[in-house]
Amino acid sequence: MSRVHHLELEEIQSVGSFVNETQSIESRKAKDNREDLSHKIRPILRLMKLFGEYYGNISMDEGAQSDSSFFSRFYCGMVLMGQWFLVIQASTSLFFEGLSEMKTFYFLLIFTIWYLQCAAFTTICLVNLPKRRQTKSSCFRRFFDSLLSTSSDFSGKMTHKVYITLTFACTFAFFNTVLLVMLDFYENVSVAGFRPWNGSIAFRFIQLTFSAFGALTWGLACTLLHVSCEFLVRIFDNLAKKTSTESPNVPNIRSLTLEHAKLCETVTLADKVFSPLILLTVILDVPLMCINFHQLVRSPFSSKESIIFIVNVSYWCIGLTVKLAFVMWSGIKVNEKVSGAWSCIRILIRSSL
Repeated sequence: MSRVHHLELEEIQSVGSFVNETQSIESRKAKDNREDLSHKIRPILRLMKLFGEYYGNISMDEGAQSDSSFFSRFYCGMVLMGQWFLVIQASTSLFFEGLSEMKTFYFLLIFTIWYLQCAAFTTICLVNLPKRRQTKSSCFRRFFDSLLSTSSDFSGKMTHKVYITLTFACTFAFFNTVLLVMLDFYENVSVAGFRPWNGSIAFRFIQLTFSAFGALTWGLACTLLHVSCEFLVRIFDNLAKKTSTESPNVPNIRSLTLEHAKLCETVTLADKVFSPLILLTVILDVPLMCINFHQLVRSPFSSKESIIFIVNVSYWCIGLTVKLAFVMWSGIKVNEKVSGAWSCIRILIRSSL
């Protein structure tokens, strides 16, 4: 009896060690998977944190605490206040001098809309992205965790694409700032040059500084949106491959349907994070494009208009068009993949009948 009991104990211990080893391997894989995904979005979050658009933990580790640094929160608050001050600055100038001349009205209206969009972008990012408390995750953190639960492999070559997109965004912001500086110092045309600011050097400095932050707000938020959409597209592509290779029987169809439903929940979480940004882009970019195009048509190169002003307007027309197309294209790709994956599952269901 004692020998039998001893053999049973050894068997139980071996099973327990096997279970522990399996759990350890799964835990290690989950940790590596989280690290792969975190590594790809970390450069975006780091830049967003540098320019006051994000104050959370950029590592996105499972047990990471929210960033309670007073300086980080204070810095983001100062950037946000500066951007909303630009909205007040432009709208006040529009009220004081906007009706004196149509050219002045369009110029100040363009900056009012642009500053409003930048400030709103930053506000939405500071609300939706960081992990505010340990007991409550942000919308972005819930989307991040759901993305991890729907895929077991994020080791694809996305890092190179992330850096290319970031380079384009930073390049756009840099040239936009350079053109605004040239417009201010060489042509003496600036929002701060109108009443009631009267060209004060302090207000001009504030305007140029936070205009640079605003341009980066556009680029970094759109980059995060694009990268998130690319992850969703790849996950749905993997689901489509499974659908094409699976045999049309009831267990397989049920498994694929559940996986598709889980992916749709992840898309819903992504929609909560990014739909306000997409809505702002569509609502405010379209009038900005129309006004800039009108200014460009009314300011031919043969007139006395400043060449720097014309270059600014042309640059904005191109930049707004590219940004709007970029954002809409990213969203449309995800929508097509969701519909395409469900169509493949429906075909499997019909084949099994």
